[in-house]
Amino acid sequence: MADTVFSDEWLVRSLEGLLTPERLAELRGQVGASSTLWEAMVKERWRPTQQILAALAARFRIKIANSGPG
Repeated sequence: MADTVFSDEWLVRSLEGLLTPERLAELRGQVGASSTLWEAMVKERWRPTQQILAALAARFRIKIANSGPG
């Protein structure tokens, strides 16, 4: 069986500090061809969403809006 290539494959490079090659291989083997990497990470409860968003914000140098009570 070929490795799954996620439609949001760009996340792999963006999450290099959090996503090891071994964990990526596990995620590829656990999901169907129509899944996205994001869906796989959420389904497997791989990391808290805030940690993933923080890594993306750092990579793209953007701020995360505060959606909590003000």
